[in-house]
Amino acid sequence: MTARGLTATELARTVEAAYAAEYLRDPRVSVLVKKAQTRTIAVEGEVELPGVYPFAEGQTLLTALALARSPTEKAKLDEIMIFRMIGGQRMAGRFDALAIRGGRMPDVALLPGDTVVVGFSSSRAAFLDAVRALPVLGVFRPF
Repeated sequence: MTARGLTATELARTVEAAYAAEYLRDPRVSVLVKKAQTRTIAVEGEVELPGVYPFAEGQTLLTALALARSPTEKAKLDEIMIFRMIGGQRMAGRFDALAIRGGRMPDVALLPGDTVVVGFSSSRAAFLDAVRALPVLGVFRPF
C-alpha cells in the first residue's frame, strides 16, 4: 500500500477500507507520523532571491514569484517553466506571467516538488545595460 501523498487520516481510511473488504468487520486504524517529509518548491532563474521554499496548499506561480522577491528586470516573463513529476516522468510546462497578471491565463497551481525557472531576456538586459551606460539625457554617446 502506498502512503506517499496521503495525510495520516487518509492513510488510516485506506487501510480500514482494505481490512474491511476481506478481513475484519468495522476496523479502526490509527496512523502516527514519526517523521513528516518537508514539502518544498524551488524557484530559480531571473528572480531576486532564488531558492527552495516551503510548499503551502493553494500556492500558485505568482505566489512562488512573490516568495522569490519577484522577477528581476532582466526576466523574460513570457518564458517561465514549471517542471514537475507526473506519473514518474519529469514533465514541463511553459507559462506567461504577464498573461496571468492580465487575466488572460489562469494562475497555475503548484504542487510539492515543483521547480519554477524564470527565463532570461537578453534583449531586455542589453537595453538596461544601454540605459545604465548613458547617464545623461539628450546626448548621443558611443555604445
